Amino acid sequence: MQFVEGTVAGLPTPTAEGLLYQAAAAETTPLLAAHKAGPEDVKPLRYRDILRAIDTHIQAFASDSLMQYFAEVDVTPFSGIRAWFIKILSFSSNVCQKRMLTVDGGGAWLTYIRPGQDTKPHRLIQLIVSGLNRITAREAVKRREEVFETIGGMVKSTFGENAHNMYEIQGLATAPELQGRGYGKALVNSVITMAEADGHDIWVTTSDARPFYETLGFCVLQTRLVGMNNPAWKREPVSVYLMQRTSIKASHNPI
Repeated sequence: MQFVEGTVAGLPTPTAEGLLYQAAAAETTPLLAAHKAGPEDVKPLRYRDILRAIDTHIQAFASDSLMQYFAEVDVTPFSGIRAWFIKILSFSSNVCQKRMLTVDGGGAWLTYIRPGQDTKPHRLIQLIVSGLNRITAREAVKRREEVFETIGGMVKSTFGENAHNMYEIQGLATAPELQGRGYGKALVNSVITMAEADGHDIWVTTSDARPFYETLGFCVLQTRLVGMNNPAWKREPVSVYLMQRTSIKASHNPI
């Protein structure tokens, strides 16, 4: 169900699934007798890692609250195959643009956007993904648009055009059996290191991973609910958070 990145009111917007990726990043599993990840373990994701990265995503978000908001209505024929193929295309585009990091060859991964980076995928990928999304259930499309509008509204009202001058963490996932080893923390810290070196802030939208990001210095700026006014959604509304980590360098050098 991943959708190639779009924009809302001219601002970069995470994919719907990009938001979903955030929830399973928290390192909550008890520490196993295994290597604790550090900066030296973070590598660029390679094309040969993509299939494992997709498997990581599927496992990590099987019970995520926002994933459930999408998954329960994605019931069109071959929806699983369609979603898997879209992930292949999207991940390949991200790897080509050199904005995907990993620990353990896809066992944990992070997607990010650098300030001013053009993330538009190849035209052919856009056409294929657009065609595949046309056969998505109408309710699934409605929920996707709701999430896009929610995120876009938060980003625009909080950052305006300045969002282009910030780093964005667009996706983060760790396989369940690897959680508790610091993989997610190492990946996020890699982006923090880049942002600090450049003097840029970082923003992220997340649902269940709010506590994880707070341990790394991110603060909640806005909270919105999705599903609250959708009669087809029978569960509690899902909270979506816009969070920011302010660069130490930027905070000491006000414009």
